[in-house]
Amino acid sequence: MKTAPSDTGLSAGFVTSELDFYDLQQSIGAGAYLSAGVSTLIAFFVLMATTKNVILTLYSCITIIFICGE
Repeated sequence: MKTAPSDTGLSAGFVTSELDFYDLQQSIGAGAYLSAGVSTLIAFFVLMATTKNVILTLYSCITIIFICGE
């Protein structure tokens, strides 16, 4: 620390990083896939309860997955 430049703040042992921004971006990316999965699961149960048609429900859920994937 004695040889650190005095105008950077490193001589006092203070270091900053931008890793909190990276962690935020990583959390948002992981949360998007989780949200899409939960919404598709809820849609599956709602469609199954209202239509009582397995094929229509599966096609609808596949359509929701492709729409969320764009």
